[in-house]
Amino acid sequence: MTNRLSENHHCIPQFYLNRFGTKQKNGTYKIFIFNKNEGKFFSNSVSNIAYIKKYNTIEINHEETDEFEKSLDELRFKIEQKDKITDERIQIHLEKKEKLLEEAKKKNQ
Repeated sequence: MTNRLSENHHCIPQFYLNRFGTKQKNGTYKIFIFNKNEGKFFSNSVSNIAYIKKYNTIEINHEETDEFEKSLDELRFKIEQKDKITDERIQIHLEKKEKLLEEAKKKNQ
């Protein structure tokens, strides 16, 4: 039994595109896209855009492999985790800033 190779290799990481999208009830993200040729906006799932079929598939010893794509996924995962930590730190900083501003307003009243 052979492992099924991944096919949709994203040029722009999905975790990055998610930041521009809206989280849906099912946990996926939708994003608005502008079709330059038609001059119209449309929405689509992040998983359905910015990919090229088998873009990172390589051939080793006459056999296709997606090991390169898998290694990119590992790197993307690490970046995504650091991004989440950074987002949490920014949120904590903003909450502290809001609290300090509220305290300053109360003192000035």
